[in-house]
Amino acid sequence: MHSIRWPALLLSLFLLIPGASFAAPATPATPSTPAGGEADYQTGLKLWQENRRADAMPHWLKAAEQGHIKAAYGVALMHNTYKDADMKVAARWFRVAADGGIAPAMHSLGIFYLNGLGGLAANEPLAIEWLQKSAAAGETEAMVMMAALHDEGRGVAKDPAASLRWNVAAAEKGHPIALTTLGLALLQGTRGAQVNPQKAIPLLQDAARQGSVDAMRILAKVYEQGFGVPADPAQSANWAKRAAACGDQIICQ
Repeated sequence: MHSIRWPALLLSLFLLIPGASFAAPATPATPSTPAGGEADYQTGLKLWQENRRADAMPHWLKAAEQGHIKAAYGVALMHNTYKDADMKVAARWFRVAADGGIAPAMHSLGIFYLNGLGGLAANEPLAIEWLQKSAAAGETEAMVMMAALHDEGRGVAKDPAASLRWNVAAAEKGHPIALTTLGLALLQGTRGAQVNPQKAIPLLQDAARQGSVDAMRILAKVYEQGFGVPADPAQSANWAKRAAACGDQIICQ
């Protein structure tokens, strides 16, 4: 089983720009949305739900300028995601939303500082501060990032045990990358985990069902070698085929 090698997934996470998929602006961890701009926010939300995103933007921007935190987050995400995006505008509104208590915005702002995006100078200590705040507020993407940072020793101490703790926290919330990392640790007895294939396999299956390509590849090896489960060439071939169809994607739906 030690022939299974962990792909360079964690390093690739550092280069991910948050907001690759857009969901309705989240509720702040500590609700602080003022009444100002609520009507425009709701109008923008309705337009967005009708897939009229260009029409939604002016309403959200107007609401954000009145101090509406969820609207600020929506403006930031749209500028970070869609055509004609303006990363500097995204950085500005991510900061407003992060200051307002929205955990995903804290995560995004941390990524911006980590990689020097949106006109912000790269600042690892500030990035870590925002990522820790986001993770502490329950944002699983930030938990996974903190695990990756501790795994690589970037901006924080290289600490496999801390990396494992953050992965466990994110896995408990069902994050596919964290489930994959924890499953592999339990297969190989790494990161301070005890070898336990019986616990590892269900985690990897859950991750693979959520589209984790690395989990698919690991399961293909597990069923090929019969490690912790009866050898099953058909299962191995199925997972290998699904992983191959996903190419170099990290999460494949």
